[in-house]
Amino acid sequence: MSEWFESEHLWANLGPYMFSAESMTRAPNEVSQIIALAGLTNGCVLDMCCGPGRHSVAFALAGWTVTGVDLSEHLLQLAIDNARQSGAHCDFVCHDMRSFCRPSTYDLAVLLFSSFGYNADPADDRRALQNLHSSLRRGGTLVIDTVTKETVASGFVPVTASRRDDGSMVVRRKSVVDNWSRVTFEWITIANGVAEPHHFSYRIYAGSELVDLLTSVGFLRRKDLWRLRRESIRHRLFPRGTDGEGLDRRHSGS
Repeated sequence: MSEWFESEHLWANLGPYMFSAESMTRAPNEVSQIIALAGLTNGCVLDMCCGPGRHSVAFALAGWTVTGVDLSEHLLQLAIDNARQSGAHCDFVCHDMRSFCRPSTYDLAVLLFSSFGYNADPADDRRALQNLHSSLRRGGTLVIDTVTKETVASGFVPVTASRRDDGSMVVRRKSVVDNWSRVTFEWITIANGVAEPHHFSYRIYAGSELVDLLTSVGFLRRKDLWRLRRESIRHRLFPRGTDGEGLDRRHSGS
């Protein structure tokens, strides 16, 4: 049985609502903050689940060597188009985060826009993090942008709606299920008098659960940065191993 995120139809229909023009304009500032958070100036970056490439392009224009990975061919084509229009050079790869791994290749890996936890099997979440860990060079850093259980509990809004300039709109319904382990969504797009529902979900972790999961695959916790972009976002920075700030290198067998 296929996973919901393997549907190209879903990304094609919801993409205009998820990835607005305004969100594209925010990307350079977000990338600047990520670079400052990681304490790096340049290098090789892996943008996992890169979508239409808004952060990949911003990293490339900031002088980074960029690999953008996504499972959706539709979103990757948008990323290629965006990079071409911006004059940015990026290597875009159509691949599943559960199996993509380029050992000891990247100085920085980013997993943004709540792109973690999509998998039905939690073991696949762990496998994805193991691949990210292996893909980083020693001393490399992973930055995750996600919504935690704490955030969901503190500001839960079950129904929202928005309208685009072309008159189409989307109604978003969400609920917490499976003993607060997943958030399920129904997004109903309405265009030209036609309403179409789309369903998806992702697993949510408490902050401590996420830290435990990351450290279990070999990452070292360095710092949390709250409200980096907006209050609903938590950026967490996890080095693979580091020479400074009192953190030990990872064990040789990890």
